[in-house]
Amino acid sequence: MKISGFDEMTRRLHQLGNRASRVENNALRAGAEELQETMSRNAPGPSDKQRRVHLKDNIQMGRVKQKEGAKVIEVGPGRESFYAQFLEFGTSKMSPKPFVEPSVVESRNRVLRAMAEKLRQGIGL
Repeated sequence: MKISGFDEMTRRLHQLGNRASRVENNALRAGAEELQETMSRNAPGPSDKQRRVHLKDNIQMGRVKQKEGAKVIEVGPGRESFYAQFLEFGTSKMSPKPFVEPSVVESRNRVLRAMAEKLRQGIGL
């Protein structure tokens, strides 16, 4: 997901120095949490932690990392849900039941609003 229109905020963040990194990380986490909630809601299957791990219960959010010069947080099924790829893309015997891409599309505006709000708070706008 690419974000545009935050030029002024980015300029102010760089002026803040060391505190800017924390503000950026908080904004990324706020957006990732929105996506995580949407993806958990859209994941196929039951949600029952007492019996075993289900896909809805295993949508995870990683830490802030640098990737190709940009900060990112990965959101998606955890290792215990290896079968999520078969649901998302299908197999030779099963049609796809995508939930990752539809979740990204559905939550896009909420993710951007959550990130923008955290950036505004952090830089005092």
